[in-house]
Amino acid sequence: MKKVKKLGETMQKVKKKIGTSVQKYRYIEKKDFGDRLLSFMLDVSVALSPMMLWNIVMLAVLGSLMSFSGVKVVNVIVGVMMIGSIFFLNTIICRKTGGQSLGMYLYDFQLISISGKKANIRQMYMRDLIGFAIPFVVLMLFTSIFGVMAYWLLNGIVVLADKKHRSLIDFLTRTCVVKIVGSTFIAESVKETVKQPSISEAAAQKTVSINSVDLHIHSNFSIGADYNIEEIFQSAKRQGLKTISITDLNTTKSNAIALRMSELYGIRYVNGVEILADLHGHTVHVLGYFVDYQNELYRTIENDALLAEKRASIQRVRLFEQYLGKQIHVDDLLENNRFQQISGEMIARHVLNHPRFQDCEIIKPYLLGKMKNPYHQLATDYFAQGKPCHVNAKHPSLQDVLDVISLSNGIAILANPYPLFEKDENLLILALQMGIEGLEVFRPDYTRKEMATLMQLAKDRKLLITCGSDFYKEGMGRAIGECHCPKEAEPLIDMLLYAKE
Repeated sequence: MKKVKKLGETMQKVKKKIGTSVQKYRYIEKKDFGDRLLSFMLDVSVALSPMMLWNIVMLAVLGSLMSFSGVKVVNVIVGVMMIGSIFFLNTIICRKTGGQSLGMYLYDFQLISISGKKANIRQMYMRDLIGFAIPFVVLMLFTSIFGVMAYWLLNGIVVLADKKHRSLIDFLTRTCVVKIVGSTFIAESVKETVKQPSISEAAAQKTVSINSVDLHIHSNFSIGADYNIEEIFQSAKRQGLKTISITDLNTTKSNAIALRMSELYGIRYVNGVEILADLHGHTVHVLGYFVDYQNELYRTIENDALLAEKRASIQRVRLFEQYLGKQIHVDDLLENNRFQQISGEMIARHVLNHPRFQDCEIIKPYLLGKMKNPYHQLATDYFAQGKPCHVNAKHPSLQDVLDVISLSNGIAILANPYPLFEKDENLLILALQMGIEGLEVFRPDYTRKEMATLMQLAKDRKLLITCGSDFYKEGMGRAIGECHCPKEAEPLIDMLLYAKE
């Protein structure tokens, strides 16, 4: 079978109409143990390969083709080669092949980071040095071959016992050997568009395509969302989705219920949350997956977010009163307000519908009936970013949010990253350097060019890739499962799903 390119090269740009080959992995199963043992034995043979030179020299001496005096020189040469081979050869091979030793290559195995990303050179070298080279040399010197065999036997027992079949060194280097189960072709549909579509093509592109995975959905635990958790699962079931994640804003409350619904509806569920964070004065959205949703840190985040948003809500009202010329009773806006938050659109809806404000000059243009959505227009004119009544709630720093996700054993993904990339690419790079592990590449509001740009960045930085509809409610132009992720690219999303299995 022809070998496909490694995960780190899957998003490589190629000529038009060629596309990209993507590897798909799974964890090792019992049926793979035989091949895994053979691949390990082959790697040991590679590390000890200079010994073959010594055997050839002995045959040459016995055949009178070389004198005994030359054996000492050869012993030194072979010794140096053995040290280099034991300590470096397999690592060099892994580095050149992107995570495959010779044995792994021949038996379709791959070394990856436990997060699902491609193993880096440091992980490869530390795994080979601490897991094989040093134990082999030390044990051979002090215990002969019996100590080496005992060490390998212990490793074998750990591999058999561990759920992901990792060896001792894998726990230290946070790596894992997985089985390559095939490749998928990513067609040119996700590449940059090279021409403007015709009217008929544009109409065809509006046809809703539902993905089997949606990792960005909001329940009514998020302000502005309508569906309760069971309604989300009912919709996902009707649409044929296989995996979803409910990522409510600054709260993990939906996860406990969602896990029960997952069993009821036969849909895989990934624990999720979306946290607003501050990056040098810019608000960014961080998705946390596989988080321990019961961790007290999330309750702290939720409480702090509610307090910060309530303060910002009152400040919005006070600022708008200065333009309105009349006082707005905050209690009226907070009555029956589940989240105790007052958005710009809520203020607009209140003043446009209340007779007490209809003589205020600034709102008269919005009462003429000429606007399709006067509430949204008023909110945009006064409360959007850069407008006079815009108030940002104070959010925790991005580093603090990433630390919380890490401490709760989660994976941090940057949601809706393109606006940040477009505004200041250096800010996005900074976010990645701080610990962001992946990007939400596929969204219904992205163009093909934007998705292609983010995919290239993910490839260059060896990041995980996700897709999500960012669904809140009907009428927003998107449906649950509408992520605009090409079917051929869904194996890329699987890498995130495999990361914590």
